[in-house]
Amino acid sequence: MTTPGSGYSGCAVRNTLLLIISGLMLLALGCQSSVGAKAALADKDSPPSSSSAATSSLGVSGGPQPTSRPAVPAWAAPYQKKLVVGVITKEPAVALTIDDVGAQEMKSLVDALVANDLHATLFCSGSQMTTAAAAYAAANGIELANHSWNHTSIGWYRPQAANEQIMNTARLLKAGSGEWPLWYRAPFQLYQSQGMRAVAGAGMLAAGVSNDPLDYRGNTGAKLVSHVSRRLKPGQIILLHHYPQTIATFPALATELRRRGYRTMTLSELAQTGDPATSNWQLEPFARFFGH
Repeated sequence: MTTPGSGYSGCAVRNTLLLIISGLMLLALGCQSSVGAKAALADKDSPPSSSSAATSSLGVSGGPQPTSRPAVPAWAAPYQKKLVVGVITKEPAVALTIDDVGAQEMKSLVDALVANDLHATLFCSGSQMTTAAAAYAAANGIELANHSWNHTSIGWYRPQAANEQIMNTARLLKAGSGEWPLWYRAPFQLYQSQGMRAVAGAGMLAAGVSNDPLDYRGNTGAKLVSHVSRRLKPGQIILLHHYPQTIATFPALATELRRRGYRTMTLSELAQTGDPATSNWQLEPFARFFGH
């Protein structure tokens, strides 16, 4: 049996130990709370992770952003900021151009051109093209040109969107052929002032037409050849399309052009033989007597 003094002493010891233990537990909890608060603040102020940054860098569209192409060749300087419908030249030559070209018809089109010794410039719509098709054309000496991304007139677009129509197609053609396209032709020949500004801003040249046999209206075969021949003049830009019935006319067209003493060139080849014509009148034989 304990004495009152010894019992009191035991209670005091137990109470003191409980107070010490309680104090230590409160101190530990306080430290953990402080560390958690500091960590939360650190997380709030820290930069986003690399994966978040990569996602945000894609932009709204997630696609390539337009950039400027290299400077045009020295010979092309007179052709800039003009709608070129032909070339003022003494060469008995014309530029054969074909519109709306895509990957599906590329091989048959290129093979027919090569088989008939026809040099040509193909105006391609980017949404219908592939790098493999562009590579096939380039490997066969065919010049590739720009016909917008989705065959819509850039004259109706805002500046940024018009630039993308041109530059996204140019990138694709460059990836396949190894060369940036130099020429641009607006679908339906609708440039407007906005379209011309976009072409010039991209460092490209605007191509028009001076001999259109209207194959898109069904003029193929003998009608196509007759139309081209009746209107034939040196320096003209002839407009054709990728239609199978037009391709089937190539042998007869090549024969008629050779009979008339004409040879076909790419648009860039023809441009280097003379000066830019911005109206059909400048291509008339008598125009030189009036200072043209």
